[in-house]
Amino acid sequence: MLPVIYGAGKTGQDILRFLRSREIEPVCFIDIRAGHMPVLDGLQVFLPETASLHVTCREVEVIVAIHNPAVSVSALVEFLKGLGFLYITTFFDFCRAHAWLPDNAYWLNTNFDWIAVAPSVTKAALLFQDDSSRRTFSQLVALRRLGNYQDLSPPDIARQYFPEDIPPLPTPVRLIDCGAFVGDTIQNFVANGILLDSVLAFEPHPDHFKILCAVLEKMDQGRAWQAGVWSGTNRLNFSPEGSGSAHLSQSGESVIDVVSLDDAAMAFAPTLIKMDIEGAELEALHGARIVIERYRPRLAISVYHNVDHLWSIPLYLAKLSLGYRFYLRCHAHNGFDTVLYAVAS
Repeated sequence: MLPVIYGAGKTGQDILRFLRSREIEPVCFIDIRAGHMPVLDGLQVFLPETASLHVTCREVEVIVAIHNPAVSVSALVEFLKGLGFLYITTFFDFCRAHAWLPDNAYWLNTNFDWIAVAPSVTKAALLFQDDSSRRTFSQLVALRRLGNYQDLSPPDIARQYFPEDIPPLPTPVRLIDCGAFVGDTIQNFVANGILLDSVLAFEPHPDHFKILCAVLEKMDQGRAWQAGVWSGTNRLNFSPEGSGSAHLSQSGESVIDVVSLDDAAMAFAPTLIKMDIEGAELEALHGARIVIERYRPRLAISVYHNVDHLWSIPLYLAKLSLGYRFYLRCHAHNGFDTVLYAVAS
């Protein structure tokens, strides 16, 4: 059956290169941006609504090249069925069928040994305080293990880092923002009326750091370090690709400074530590142990970059025996922007 690729972004182009490496030539791309991009890499790009004029829906396999927080894969599959396509393969199922993964696949790992981690998953499931957290945890385990997009609850997109259905965040907030990007989280706090006392922000990407500094200067809200956060103070390889997905990588072409919060932030006395640092969260928590033990700040830790962070990070924090209560919320589609909230008793 001839493949059609839905989505002409980076993921779709990765799939195209993979298929061509297997000497398989797709029929076309389908993409809502077809009007601005009629041809890509030698393939025609058609709008979803007109694709059936160019291909026979019953004779092609549509590969959903969506692996991002912006579009619900489950809703997209139903949309494609409504257009008449019978054979639809999600990105998860495509990767599993071909034993292939792109670079920086986030939580997706189709070769993961789930039997080996079963005791840890079961133990972590008992840590959460409310039904919403337990339901989210179960849904995300099923997504990561089986590709069950259809069972995901709607995400809380508007209230990332301060959801309304967990104990309220004490204010004013002394925020350590790890992975501050361009100051978007800080601005979102202010826009939602959350009073900030001071901010200590960490961002290694030089372009993002410049914008971050300008934001902090304009808001008069603390200071920034051009550094990543890690278990110790060092210099590490870094891949600056992507607007918001730059990450530590052994094959990265850049080198950045990284620091531990125990070295860099001991005197700051945070009431909230936020981490969204592209998979370095567990290492960074190891480097923040003394700060966390001394001040017991609220923690908002991203757990969607690595498949095992969903349970390994809450288990690590529980092992510190600091009396934290744990909540889990998903703030974007397809399991992205999942945040573990640790609330001090």
